Amino acid sequence: MKKTRMILLSFAFIFAAFVFTPTKSEASSIVNWSEWRPVPKAGATCEARVGTDAYTYYKGATTVDYQLQARGKCNRIYYKASIAAKGTQTGYFSTNTPIKSINISSFTVGAGSYGLSMDAELFADSAMTNFAGWAITSIFVYR
Repeated sequence: MKKTRMILLSFAFIFAAFVFTPTKSEASSIVNWSEWRPVPKAGATCEARVGTDAYTYYKGATTVDYQLQARGKCNRIYYKASIAAKGTQTGYFSTNTPIKSINISSFTVGAGSYGLSMDAELFADSAMTNFAGWAITSIFVYR
């Protein structure tokens, strides 16, 4: 009887551990936001901004997570996002992008600190020829 109780209690504990283990929903949250920038080519009241998951990235950091947001009445905004013109990613949004990552592990050579910018070049067309504006925030990388 004690052995059966011990087995049932063990299964209950293991089951509870699986059920009550939190899941990872987002890798990070965005804290370093740029100012809202007008994007009139995407809509008369449209504004956009870019943000990163930190202000400072220390030795060992391999990625910068970022997100673009829009507010107001916006049509689709196309973008090229990069850090110091490296790791360029493209896409589009009309409200928010999901949180995305740019690899920074190979951006710097040697020791020191580097002031860089997370840039989002904004366009009103999918060919990315009709420039609509910029959203930029600063970051620091220490190596």
